[in-house]
Amino acid sequence: MDKNTIQEQVIKTIYNLLENNNLKIDSKTNSEDIAEWSSLKHILILNEIENIFKINFDFEDILELTTVEEITNKISELKNENN
Repeated sequence: MDKNTIQEQVIKTIYNLLENNNLKIDSKTNSEDIAEWSSLKHILILNEIENIFKINFDFEDILELTTVEEITNKISELKNENN
């Protein structure tokens, strides 16, 4: 799976869980840019991403992954490790 496809799914997941399609989300968007992206929503977003991509983030990842790009890169890394 290429990074563009992963990123599209990450953005779609964020839109769905934040329940606001009017947000502008791109690769540089981070949790501090969007008021609706609270710490609880962050956990829910990453949990949903784990389910979608069938991966598991480490606790440190949950704390460090704050941008769409970082999340996308980590998913790609984890998917490549499993192949």
